[in-house]
Amino acid sequence: METDIHATTDGVPVISHDPLWHAADGEIAIAEVSWAELCRHQLPNGEQPFSLEEFLDRYPNIYLNIDAKTDAVVPGALRVLQGRQDLGRLALASFSARRVWKMARYLGPGCGYLPGARDIARLLGGAAAGLVRPVHPKIRGIEIPWETIFSSEGESGAARRLESDTRRVVSGLAEKRYLERLYRFGIVPRLCRDFHCALAVPESVPGMRIVTPRFVAAAHALGCPVYVWTVNDLASYRRLVSLGVDGIYTDIVSTLAQNGH
Repeated sequence: METDIHATTDGVPVISHDPLWHAADGEIAIAEVSWAELCRHQLPNGEQPFSLEEFLDRYPNIYLNIDAKTDAVVPGALRVLQGRQDLGRLALASFSARRVWKMARYLGPGCGYLPGARDIARLLGGAAAGLVRPVHPKIRGIEIPWETIFSSEGESGAARRLESDTRRVVSGLAEKRYLERLYRFGIVPRLCRDFHCALAVPESVPGMRIVTPRFVAAAHALGCPVYVWTVNDLASYRRLVSLGVDGIYTDIVSTLAQNGH
């Protein structure tokens, strides 16, 4: 499951997609009330709000993608998550790359992380430029563009003398060296170096397609699954599956299940 969290005035992380709580007696800005006050307002169906801690405790078998929507919600979320023994079922996300990095540094490698928009954009550019490309579609690993590695180190002549097929046989040391350069220049997010990451992206944004065969191949070469949001029709679902994506965010789970997916 995927959910968003927002913070009350006293820092309690609340499970809610919107910053507004759509209560039976009117809309309430979560960030403007305390947790106790928010709990006095039920949804039209009688449901009470859930804090993040309550949700995790009540549903121990659900794997959860948690999107921290604001800076204000991060301290409370970290307090809730610190020391829990079930972090392995969680993936923490945010549109803010800085926010994700802060959570990762605090909690460590116990859970998964989804890089923010800035990091995704850099990786997308690296994939489009051919700087991040797989050795083979079925093999995890980076094919080294030798001209990029050696261009500033006086070895380009030797590299050019290598036969094209030989260049594809890359030692672990050379691959590590190249990856470190990609990390250093921000082409590959350092989050992907230090933690278990997946890439959660829309299929496209105005004027640009994100989920392409090259992007998926680059992500897989780095060991990162690709999840696409939000897909609510069968045709798009099938097209994305054919591209090799690893997961789909959808509001029509039952419809997909009825069609054998």
